[in-house]
Amino acid sequence: MMTSTKPMAARRQAACVTRSRAATQQRRSTIVRRAQSGPGGNSMEDMKKAAEALKGLDLGNMGKLMENARKAQQQVQQEAMQVQAEMAVTEFEGFDEDETVRAVLTGDQRPTAVELTDAAMQKSPEELGKAITEAYQDAHTKSSVALKERMRELANKLGLPTPPM
Repeated sequence: MMTSTKPMAARRQAACVTRSRAATQQRRSTIVRRAQSGPGGNSMEDMKKAAEALKGLDLGNMGKLMENARKAQQQVQQEAMQVQAEMAVTEFEGFDEDETVRAVLTGDQRPTAVELTDAAMQKSPEELGKAITEAYQDAHTKSSVALKERMRELANKLGLPTPPM
């Protein structure tokens, strides 16, 4: 019977390290084989050819492309801010079904006025509340439609895809 001078725990640890090294070597071999065969089964030679083709690209144009993208983004932001400013000072009128209440909203949805006719003042509190709500909803709808139309115009002007209505 063979006796070892190492305790049992140390022998187990050494065996684990040996198995771990073997597994690591096997993983490395697998990675190398995959690299050599390339994606989709291409050979290493095909990969080298692709790398050479990439070297021939003019990356100076990439910088111009990025610069143009930044300029386009700035233009879109400026135009959008201009649309917002225009909408903030544009007023939209809304009326209830009987046209006894007139509500006014700005394009950025700020209420600016409510006008009631004598006929509206004769309504019950519930009916008057409903009429005021209808008038504000009408003004809001008109404002929203106008904003969407302005954004469609902006998108067309800038050559961007138009948002749905």
